[in-house]
Amino acid sequence: MKRWPLNKAYSWETAPFLRLLPPLVAGIVLYSGNVAEYVAWIVSAAIFSFIVFVGTSFVRRQTDFTRAIIFFSLQFSLFFTAWLSCYYNDVRNDRDWMGESINTADAYVARLVQAPAEKEKTWKLEVDVTNAVDSDRVTSANGRAFVYVYKYDAPALKEGDALVLPNKWQRISNRGNPYEFDYATYCARNNIYYQQFISGRDIVIHQYADEHSLPWIRRVHHWCVRQLEWHITDRATLGLLKAMLFDDRDMLDGELTEAYAQTGIVHIIAISGGHITIFFVLVAFLLGWIRHKKYRWVKYIAAIPLIWIYVVVAGAPPSAVRAATMFSILGIGFALQKTPNGINQLLAAAFLLLVTEPMWLYSIGFQLSFVAVLSIMLFYRPVYKWWSPVNKIARMLWGAVAVSVAAEILVAPLVIYYFHLFPLQFIIANVLAYLFMGVILVLGMLLIAMSSIYHVAHLIAEVTTILSSWFNRLVYALQHLNFDSLHQLTLTELQLVLVYVVISGITIFILKKSKPAFFAAGIALVLFIASVCFVYVRILQQEMLIVYNISKDNRIELITGTTATVLDGKDSVNVATRNFVLEPAHINLHINEERKSEKDNLVRVADKTVFILNQPVKDTLIPADVVILNSKYADMAEIKRVFQPGVLVIPAKLSKGKAENISMEAGQQGIRVHDVGNDGAYILSK
Repeated sequence: MKRWPLNKAYSWETAPFLRLLPPLVAGIVLYSGNVAEYVAWIVSAAIFSFIVFVGTSFVRRQTDFTRAIIFFSLQFSLFFTAWLSCYYNDVRNDRDWMGESINTADAYVARLVQAPAEKEKTWKLEVDVTNAVDSDRVTSANGRAFVYVYKYDAPALKEGDALVLPNKWQRISNRGNPYEFDYATYCARNNIYYQQFISGRDIVIHQYADEHSLPWIRRVHHWCVRQLEWHITDRATLGLLKAMLFDDRDMLDGELTEAYAQTGIVHIIAISGGHITIFFVLVAFLLGWIRHKKYRWVKYIAAIPLIWIYVVVAGAPPSAVRAATMFSILGIGFALQKTPNGINQLLAAAFLLLVTEPMWLYSIGFQLSFVAVLSIMLFYRPVYKWWSPVNKIARMLWGAVAVSVAAEILVAPLVIYYFHLFPLQFIIANVLAYLFMGVILVLGMLLIAMSSIYHVAHLIAEVTTILSSWFNRLVYALQHLNFDSLHQLTLTELQLVLVYVVISGITIFILKKSKPAFFAAGIALVLFIASVCFVYVRILQQEMLIVYNISKDNRIELITGTTATVLDGKDSVNVATRNFVLEPAHINLHINEERKSEKDNLVRVADKTVFILNQPVKDTLIPADVVILNSKYADMAEIKRVFQPGVLVIPAKLSKGKAENISMEAGQQGIRVHDVGNDGAYILSK
């Protein structure tokens, strides 16, 4: 008897959220905060689109036209919903936002969100503003901000303290250095727009917080942290364990964090999907006596509340909430469905997370977590089939290697795009890291559970310290195995998209023998190579002068091709300046040689003459398009007579008051000024 041929379902039919997620992402990407006057129109459009979608969905006889209306009305309703979610999550649209009273308030009442974080010269306070004080009137206000208190007279503060702060708020802004991390945008996406630098004398402690006045989540968190601090005496181990268990990074060693990043295992520090997976493995191990497939769902249902308890104890950091939410949705899906669709459940988890917290779309942690899970779901089985070991231990180790390789397929391009490196030793490092993380997490939880039994807890702490020290030494050794060239990789946005098109096309071709997919991958590869060639041609032709914006310091570089010539600046710079200012610029400008200038102060850049003025110049005429004032003492009238400059550049090493005085004097002489400390780095290029 003949059977009807079965048509294979398309991917968007087996994974419905594949059609629902793109319009949501589009609405988030296209959101702009300065369009409050259009909110009513957007709300109306969202309601209208939804009504059209519901109305046409109930039409009995569906035609191609009605199906098209259903599709597009749903897409538009999701797009407008995402936009509105962004709008209502944006603190600037709140009537009581602190930014509305910045020009009128005398002071603000704020509550300390967490314990002060120690910086080099200040204590960093993260505060939630609750009230604005204007003369004798106190009004409601809200918003989160940063306060930096200079150490020399900083008062002793703790989480929950209520403070009265002066209205010395400054808008958070970037320094304008080329390719520097966009800190202002990062803070804005976390609804933080203001900061201030004050002395301890400017703070009035309105009310000291009592431990019992804190939310129970924070009380549990503090108690657990105190147990670790009481029993673990090694600072590096304590900092690592606090970060891994509770996302508390105030004691993390900077060099150790850098080593973890360069070996591709920095994800074990922040609470993420790896931690949640280990918790699930522990629960599954404890419930190992449940072996029948029919009751496998019990393991997922039992793990979900335990995981959320852990997230609460950890203080509910965003990365942990994201990971737990994603696991909960995936776990419920696997438990309830006979044939679970992991891809669709992953997309559903991302959909729900972005509806509630749309700005998480821009979180690097969210992107890496989502892409890593997706990559494992897509590539783990094909990679695992490369080898079939007979030994049970070998199978377990090969499974861990297969997971690491599968995750790296889609994660690697994103890591190169954001961090400019490819950890060549990622397979070894990740296998060891997951083993270490599993053992350390178990030991940390045992230590907290046994903290009342001093000798047992002390023994666990000693074992934890020894293991941590061994592992850290191993990480430092692995760090030096990577080639320097793999720490200076770059991808543009276009190149990143093309890489993913190549990966997708080749994957579809291998799995489904699709010639169009192979053809698309080939075209994308050709375009990628062309893009790389274009970038390198532009790099070889580049010529620019950069006056960096470095607080109380000066650095001037002449960039020609792939060489950076230091015209002015210290021979050695501090680690922070090197990592956050110079390295981003040098990597993205593809600088492979750095040298000190032995020439005079007059250089020619981009068809303009630049003079670096280190001392007063008299009795001569030196026409210059740009004069960089490298001295505190300057006669503006004489500078105008000698140089006739088009632009006077004031470096950031001069004090704010001195720079303002020079700017005012230059303005009186009709000289255009670029104050690096205020206007950002000065860049002169073709």
